[in-house]
Amino acid sequence: MWNMDDKQKKEKQEFIIEEYNYLAYTYDNAWEEYLRSTHTKAMKLLNPQKNESILDISGGTGLLSKHVAEKAKSVLLLEPSENMLAIARRRLKKTKNVIIKKGTAESLLFKKQTFDKIISCSAFHYYPHPEKTLQEMRRVLKKGGMLIIIDWCNDPLYFKLFDLYTRYVHKAHIK
Repeated sequence: MWNMDDKQKKEKQEFIIEEYNYLAYTYDNAWEEYLRSTHTKAMKLLNPQKNESILDISGGTGLLSKHVAEKAKSVLLLEPSENMLAIARRRLKKTKNVIIKKGTAESLLFKKQTFDKIISCSAFHYYPHPEKTLQEMRRVLKKGGMLIIIDWCNDPLYFKLFDLYTRYVHKAHIK
């Protein structure tokens, strides 16, 4: 699946955005327990500080960004889905230290060494160009900065089987 040509990867990415536009209004409720658990772990690892600027890649509806913003200097939430962005904008409208932008992980339109920390939760398996995405993350991360990627793994047998099954029933799934 990672060996798709560029046209296939672009089509896959467009489908993912379409799917999350559709799922946006039920996403937080449908994944509530998983999100709470993942975000608790993310906050411990991230440990945001008052002097740090943090990039939340594929930040979805802004749940994690809201928690990060309470402790960090600034948060930039980046998300490709318009409907997810709409929910994030409503959720974070009174949060002054959060900027919300539409964009994708593999094309970060920021200057070199912009962010102290970068977080990506439960999204890396959707990125059609993982190597390019990691290069972009490294480019915008300050020297000595921290990159945290929390995502599903493919180690245990049941995840391998789930991955195989999901490839056939879920068009947005990459790996």
